[in-house]
Amino acid sequence: GLLVYAYYNRKLYTKATDLAKRVAALDNIDELSRVSCCLPQYIRKGIAIAIFILGRCLELGFGVKKDTEQSALMYKKCFQYDPDACQLLQDYLTHEKI
Repeated sequence: GLLVYAYYNRKLYTKATDLAKRVAALDNIDELSRVSCCLPQYIRKGIAIAIFILGRCLELGFGVKKDTEQSALMYKKCFQYDPDACQLLQDYLTHEKI
């Protein structure tokens, strides 16, 4: 998730969207946690960040074709994974940090 965020901040939108799509496809958090020895809440947070950035790119048409409907779905999916991370990213968006 943070790598997607770094790509987005450096205006590498195509790389950000490609990686975010791959991360968004991950759904077996327990298995990822077991394999990576990472706590599930951090995996959820990383996936949520990637999904939010993907939604932002879809909304603005950065690196992908503009699609506001798909963008709204990504924001909802981000909230389902980690509401706190979603709120923080929304605050960044409001204060024009992203």
